[in-house]
Amino acid sequence: MEIYFLYEYLSKTLDHLSAAEEIINRQEAVISELKKEINQKSVLLEKDETLQLTAVRLYHSQREVARYLELGYLNLIDHPDIAKEVRLTAYDARAQHLMTSGLMKKFTMTSKHVVQTLLPMIRDGVELQDADIVRDTFGQILDLAEDMKKESERTKASYYQIQGKVQKNLGEVDERNTTVMKTKGGVGLGDVQTLKEAATHLGDVDKLFTKIIKFWEDMAAATKYLKDDTKAGEVYLKKIEDERYQTRFLKSIERAEQNWGFFGQLCGAYVVETDKEIDFLYEYLSKPLDHLSAEERKNRKEAVLRELKEEIDQVYPQVEDITDEKDA
Repeated sequence: MEIYFLYEYLSKTLDHLSAAEEIINRQEAVISELKKEINQKSVLLEKDETLQLTAVRLYHSQREVARYLELGYLNLIDHPDIAKEVRLTAYDARAQHLMTSGLMKKFTMTSKHVVQTLLPMIRDGVELQDADIVRDTFGQILDLAEDMKKESERTKASYYQIQGKVQKNLGEVDERNTTVMKTKGGVGLGDVQTLKEAATHLGDVDKLFTKIIKFWEDMAAATKYLKDDTKAGEVYLKKIEDERYQTRFLKSIERAEQNWGFFGQLCGAYVVETDKEIDFLYEYLSKPLDHLSAEERKNRKEAVLRELKEEIDQVYPQVEDITDEKDA
């Protein structure tokens, strides 16, 4: 039986009991069961290694997307029609990167508002024994969590759309490569090779978008957890005037404070990193690359590949550190 219905059932039953001692015993039993079940279901977000792991990878995945799109674009300069489409996809990726940064800033500020303003208001309401303040403020927090869950789901859907464009670009490159291979005479191996490289890099972008989408799936789940775990304390609100219920309710608020605080730190760390380099990562969109000589393009591709290697070397030790802590 769910917590809410268990509570409702026992409350109605208690109304029909005449013995004061039996009522007290039954109420204590309800409190004990509620406390036990809530504690069993409450796992702090801070202990969720999966969420931490995907958060570490989000920013790095977005950096890699920018670089692989540049590599794809560089390899398609001799095929301007496809290069144009890849460039448009890169514009979309940059715009979504900026929107993601803005959303994570919003999540950071929302979490801060909950921890520094709304939860203290709830504690004041309990201390003042004003049930209206407690319920109204509690409802605001639940609404904020629901909004964040919806925005996480919308962001995931947006990344799916961009991934679809990347897959379309990849299909166009494969089709052109097939056409070039069938063409007799005048076709150099270099042209075939650059098309293959473009396909490889666009394939890398496709895989990275799958990782980013997974992050937003985890974020949607995390914000749902924030709402559900906060809402768990709602069972105490019906008896909030009772000091024993107040104590249990405040315990649930303390746990919610930890979860909201960690969630805010997670989002804030991303914002600090990503704000530094979005313009730099997509700098190639503001400069025409079709005027570059073959040698200049070769040098630029080598430079981007070096940056990607450094990126991978930088992120995976962090991932291993988190995994090691889990195994310890």
